[in-house]
Amino acid sequence: VGDDFAAPLVGRGVATADIDGDGDTDLLLTANGGAPRLLLNVQPPANWVGMRLVGRPPNTGALGAWVTLFTGGRTQRRMLATGGSYLSQSQLQPIRFGLGSATTADSAVVLWPTGGPPEVVRGLEAGTVVSLKEHDR
Repeated sequence: VGDDFAAPLVGRGVATADIDGDGDTDLLLTANGGAPRLLLNVQPPANWVGMRLVGRPPNTGALGAWVTLFTGGRTQRRMLATGGSYLSQSQLQPIRFGLGSATTADSAVVLWPTGGPPEVVRGLEAGTVVSLKEHDR
Protein backbone atom coordinates (compact mmCIF):
# COMPACT_ATOMS: atom_id res chain seq x y z
CA VAL A 1 0.00 0.00 0.00
CA GLY A 2 2.98 2.29 0.01
CA ASP A 3 5.93 3.53 2.04
CA ASP A 4 3.79 5.72 4.31
CA PHE A 5 2.14 2.64 5.78
CA ALA A 6 5.48 0.89 6.29
CA ALA A 7 7.03 3.77 8.28
CA PRO A 8 6.60 3.50 12.06
CA LEU A 9 4.32 6.13 13.60
CA VAL A 10 3.03 6.65 17.10
CA GLY A 11 -0.34 8.02 16.12
CA ARG A 12 -3.16 9.46 18.14
CA GLY A 13 -5.89 9.88 15.58
CA VAL A 14 -7.01 9.64 12.00
CA ALA A 15 -9.48 11.78 10.09
CA THR A 16 -10.94 10.96 6.69
CA ALA A 17 -12.07 13.43 4.04
CA ASP A 18 -12.02 13.97 0.30
CA ILE A 19 -9.22 16.53 0.51
CA ASP A 20 -8.58 16.78 -3.23
CA GLY A 21 -12.24 16.60 -4.34
CA ASP A 22 -11.85 13.53 -6.55
CA GLY A 23 -14.50 11.40 -4.84
CA ASP A 24 -12.28 9.04 -2.86
CA THR A 25 -11.31 9.10 0.80
CA ASP A 26 -7.99 10.59 1.88
CA LEU A 27 -6.42 10.25 5.34
CA LEU A 28 -4.88 12.67 7.83
CA LEU A 29 -2.88 10.86 10.51
CA THR A 30 -1.86 12.69 13.66
CA ALA A 31 1.50 11.84 15.18
CA ASN A 32 2.44 11.94 18.85
CA GLY A 33 4.91 14.83 19.15
CA GLY A 34 5.25 15.26 15.40
CA ALA A 35 3.71 16.70 12.30
CA PRO A 36 0.54 15.14 10.87
CA ARG A 37 0.73 13.06 7.69
CA LEU A 38 -1.67 13.63 4.83
CA LEU A 39 -2.12 10.55 2.68
CA LEU A 40 -3.90 11.23 -0.59
CA ASN A 41 -5.74 8.30 -2.14
CA VAL A 42 -4.50 8.41 -5.72
CA GLN A 43 -6.59 5.97 -7.75
CA PRO A 44 -7.93 5.95 -11.28
CA PRO A 45 -11.14 8.02 -11.49
CA ALA A 46 -14.06 6.24 -9.85
CA ASN A 47 -17.80 6.71 -10.18
CA TRP A 48 -19.34 8.14 -7.05
CA VAL A 49 -22.21 10.37 -5.92
CA GLY A 50 -22.48 12.62 -2.89
CA MET A 51 -25.39 13.93 -0.85
CA ARG A 52 -25.30 17.13 1.22
CA LEU A 53 -28.15 17.38 3.72
CA VAL A 54 -29.49 20.46 5.47
CA GLY A 55 -31.88 19.77 8.31
CA ARG A 56 -34.38 21.95 10.11
CA PRO A 57 -33.24 24.04 13.09
CA PRO A 58 -31.84 23.32 15.55
CA ASN A 59 -30.32 20.30 13.73
CA THR A 60 -29.29 22.08 10.54
CA GLY A 61 -26.45 19.58 10.09
CA ALA A 62 -29.06 16.79 9.73
CA LEU A 63 -27.18 14.62 12.22
CA GLY A 64 -28.91 11.28 12.55
CA ALA A 65 -30.30 11.24 9.00
CA TRP A 66 -30.10 7.95 7.11
CA VAL A 67 -29.44 7.79 3.36
CA THR A 68 -30.04 4.59 1.40
CA LEU A 69 -28.72 4.49 -2.17
CA PHE A 70 -29.91 2.00 -4.81
CA THR A 71 -27.72 1.29 -7.85
CA GLY A 72 -28.21 -1.61 -10.26
CA GLY A 73 -29.49 -4.05 -7.64
CA ARG A 74 -27.00 -2.93 -4.98
CA THR A 75 -28.00 -1.14 -1.78
CA GLN A 76 -25.76 1.07 0.35
CA ARG A 77 -26.77 2.78 3.57
CA ARG A 78 -25.09 5.53 5.58
CA MET A 79 -26.01 7.49 8.69
CA LEU A 80 -24.88 11.09 9.05
CA ALA A 81 -23.08 11.01 12.39
CA THR A 82 -20.19 12.61 14.24
CA GLY A 83 -17.41 10.73 15.91
CA GLY A 84 -14.25 9.14 14.77
CA SER A 85 -10.83 8.64 16.17
CA TYR A 86 -9.19 10.13 19.26
CA LEU A 87 -8.94 13.92 18.96
CA SER A 88 -10.12 13.70 15.33
CA GLN A 89 -13.25 14.46 13.35
CA SER A 90 -13.72 13.17 9.83
CA GLN A 91 -15.56 15.04 7.11
CA LEU A 92 -19.31 14.80 7.74
CA GLN A 93 -20.67 15.94 4.41
CA PRO A 94 -21.17 15.27 1.67
CA ILE A 95 -22.03 11.66 2.33
CA ARG A 96 -20.33 9.76 -0.50
CA PHE A 97 -21.29 6.50 -2.18
CA GLY A 98 -19.28 4.50 -4.69
CA LEU A 99 -21.17 3.49 -7.84
CA GLY A 100 -18.80 0.88 -9.26
CA SER A 101 -19.17 0.82 -13.04
CA ALA A 102 -22.58 2.57 -12.96
CA THR A 103 -22.75 6.17 -14.18
CA THR A 104 -25.95 6.96 -12.30
CA ALA A 105 -27.58 5.81 -9.09
CA ASP A 106 -31.16 4.62 -9.54
CA SER A 107 -32.45 6.40 -6.44
CA ALA A 108 -31.70 7.53 -2.91
CA VAL A 109 -34.04 7.62 0.08
CA VAL A 110 -33.40 10.08 2.91
CA LEU A 111 -34.87 9.46 6.34
CA TRP A 112 -34.64 12.75 8.21
CA PRO A 113 -33.88 12.66 11.94
CA THR A 114 -37.14 14.45 12.75
CA GLY A 115 -39.10 11.37 11.64
CA GLY A 116 -40.92 13.01 8.74
CA PRO A 117 -41.82 11.11 5.58
CA PRO A 118 -38.94 9.68 3.52
CA GLU A 119 -37.62 11.83 0.69
CA VAL A 120 -36.78 10.11 -2.60
CA VAL A 121 -34.33 11.40 -5.20
CA ARG A 122 -33.92 9.68 -8.59
CA GLY A 123 -31.29 9.61 -11.32
CA LEU A 124 -28.22 10.80 -9.41
CA GLU A 125 -25.37 11.37 -11.86
CA ALA A 126 -21.86 10.10 -11.08
CA GLY A 127 -19.40 12.76 -9.94
CA THR A 128 -22.07 15.07 -8.56
CA VAL A 129 -23.11 16.20 -5.11
CA VAL A 130 -26.85 16.63 -4.61
CA SER A 131 -28.02 19.05 -1.91
CA LEU A 132 -31.28 18.39 -0.09
CA LYS A 133 -33.00 20.60 2.44
CA GLU A 134 -35.49 19.17 4.90
CA HIS A 135 -38.86 20.86 4.48
CA ASP A 136 -41.10 21.98 7.32
CA ARG A 137 -43.75 19.37 7.95
